[in-house]
Amino acid sequence: MFPGFELFDFDLPDGRIAREPAEPADSCRLLVASSDLVDSVFYKLPDFLAPGDLLVANNTRVEARRIAMLSPDGTIVEVLLVEELPGLCANCWKILFTGMGKAKDGDVFLAVRDESFSFRIRRMGDAMAMQAGGGLSFEDFNKIGDMPIPPYFKRSANDKDSIHYQNPFGWKGGSAAAPTAALHFTDSLVHALKEKGIGMEFLTLNVGYGTFAPLTAENFAEKKLHAERYELPTSLARILSAKKYKRLIAIGTTTLRVLENVHRETLGHFDHSLSGSTQLFVHPPDTVQSVDGLITNFHIPKSSLLLLVASLYGSEKTMNAYRHAIDTGYRFYSYGDAMLVLNERIQ
Repeated sequence: MFPGFELFDFDLPDGRIAREPAEPADSCRLLVASSDLVDSVFYKLPDFLAPGDLLVANNTRVEARRIAMLSPDGTIVEVLLVEELPGLCANCWKILFTGMGKAKDGDVFLAVRDESFSFRIRRMGDAMAMQAGGGLSFEDFNKIGDMPIPPYFKRSANDKDSIHYQNPFGWKGGSAAAPTAALHFTDSLVHALKEKGIGMEFLTLNVGYGTFAPLTAENFAEKKLHAERYELPTSLARILSAKKYKRLIAIGTTTLRVLENVHRETLGHFDHSLSGSTQLFVHPPDTVQSVDGLITNFHIPKSSLLLLVASLYGSEKTMNAYRHAIDTGYRFYSYGDAMLVLNERIQ
């Protein structure tokens, strides 16, 4: 790990884990963290931003990839299709699963909701993948699957999750988890931001389920995390290269991961679209260089997301903000409350 890593551990009462969304979404609490801490409400976000500020959001869609499947012996198992593995075979998927450890290579599973969708086991040593009978569209997933809500919800997905766990800015690509900072935005809030002269642009990062994986010594040794595919369009590239904004603020750690990756690869000098895969892992004492601020949720202890926030705002200040949030009743994680982090260097 690294000296001081234990600083990022904390105890969170189970009741502070938000398992249901705020309604409306922008009625959640907002902790503004800059030179001091200010308690507010998310719909007041425009009050803390200025004309000319630019927000950048992730426009990935969450796909309903958690699928109940009928096994060859007639039992029902739950499978999460994490990401496609085109290098393995056509329509092959990396999977997380419960109740199918004894499955053999070649076994065929059928989607419970529509048995015309079949999935064949592909064994590779101790690893196991599934090959779908054909390509799967966003609409296909909606037909046979449920939203892949986080494990800490400790419940099954329901009809409300298909609305509230979907990225309101999502229209492109496909993800196994939501870029959750975006979940706080409503049409009325977006309108208020636009009315104040605050810009909004988009990029794409297809979020993997690795976002919930605990950090390992290997992550720190290699300075790498799970890989995620991204696309940054020419329109945004030209704005970033010319610095046509007052302050640049990322909506979510997924967006920040792309902006920081691109900044480090190009040193900020590019005027064309970029795409690729990022394994970027930023943690203290590294510092984030690409943005002036971040809108984010409250994250899991000792997670890569928490370390990324600390790399922008500072370790001690970040954990002081978290202690304040715990002491004053903020709700944590995907359906929880939000932070607006504004780095002091740009105040």
